[in-house]
Amino acid sequence: MSELARIPRRLGRVTNTALAIGLLLGVFVHISGAYGATGARLAGRFAMTGKITYARNVFGEHAGQGVRRNWTFYPQCPGSDCARVILWRQRSGPRTLDRVVLDRVAPGLYRGRGRFWVRLRCSGRIDEHGGAALEAITVTVTRARTVGITPFATAVKATYDNPARFNYTRCPGGIGRDAARYSGPLASALPQPPVTAFTQAISALPTTVSFTDESRPQQGGAPLVSWRWDFGDPGSGAANDSSSARDPVHAFSAHGTYTVTLTAKDAFGLETTVAHAITV
Repeated sequence: MSELARIPRRLGRVTNTALAIGLLLGVFVHISGAYGATGARLAGRFAMTGKITYARNVFGEHAGQGVRRNWTFYPQCPGSDCARVILWRQRSGPRTLDRVVLDRVAPGLYRGRGRFWVRLRCSGRIDEHGGAALEAITVTVTRARTVGITPFATAVKATYDNPARFNYTRCPGGIGRDAARYSGPLASALPQPPVTAFTQAISALPTTVSFTDESRPQQGGAPLVSWRWDFGDPGSGAANDSSSARDPVHAFSAHGTYTVTLTAKDAFGLETTVAHAITV
């Protein structure tokens, strides 16, 4: 067989080997994401800075112009790397916000389309909805920090494109279009651990106490998912000295003072512990 005839077979072996390696590394590729993206929970306010890359017939804009915007992301799931995120994007002023639905196309990579109204002057009057602009946005998570067991996005980059604008007034004329690139860090705080607390009430039985969990998540925190009680009462037996119920009842083995400990954990994996001395 000639060398030319052997080339396709060699290429086939190389391709199969590359495919096998790719399958073996599939988990790694999924974790690392595509195009340098990092799979993480995209939430909170980001301080975006960037430049206008294209501007045609858009009032007050020119290519190369620097811009600063606040973008706030609201994930539509309780976990990490949600399939859908709502973006509220500051456009020109602090009160000018656009709502864009972003869908995940790969770990840490989101794309979405939206529309905003354009003020136009026609026949001597201002029409607040005289024109409409379509917008296409891509957001990539570039850095993340793990909080509890959940990675949170701490930096992103984004592209904005305005593929078309439409004039709905009876006055002729185009509205123009623009495009920009952005990047920015997380400007709002990462979630904090829950506040763990409980109360107790002694029942009619002398050494039986009912405990009520009063723990709560802090701002930006996740719902509580687990509770771990330690009654500090080894005399009651190993099986009875602890509980995973939210509001347990415990019969202490004798009168006395016991240190009762509660650890509450939220869906992000954050937990805190509180202890109180209980006299029965």
